[in-house]
Amino acid sequence: MWEYALDTKNFHEPSHSLPIIPVLVPTRWQADELPPRHFAPDGVCTPIAVSVDLLPRLLDDLQREFPTGLNPHAWIAGRYKPTPTIIEAARHLYANHSVADIIRVIPN
Repeated sequence: MWEYALDTKNFHEPSHSLPIIPVLVPTRWQADELPPRHFAPDGVCTPIAVSVDLLPRLLDDLQREFPTGLNPHAWIAGRYKPTPTIIEAARHLYANHSVADIIRVIPN
C-alpha cells in the first residue's frame, strides 16, 4: 500500500501537488478512534487502517482538513507516467548531443 501511494504521488501528474493518504479498511476490524495521520515531507501519509464504521468520519475529517478537494474528472483523466524505459531515458539524456558526443562515451 505504501508503494502504491508513492507511485501515485510521483508518477500521476495531478497527484504531484496533493496529499496522498493510503487507507486500509479491514472489513472485520473494529476501532473506536481514527488513527493519527503522519505526513512525510513529500505529502504522503503513512498508511492508516480504519474500521468500516469510522470510514464516514474519516472522510468528513478529510473534507474539513482539505476543503478545496480535487476535481475528480481531472484527476481520473490525469496522465500517469512511470519511470521511462531505458530507450526513453537514453533519448532524453542525449537529446541535445551530436552523434560525435554519443560515440565518445561508448567504450572500445
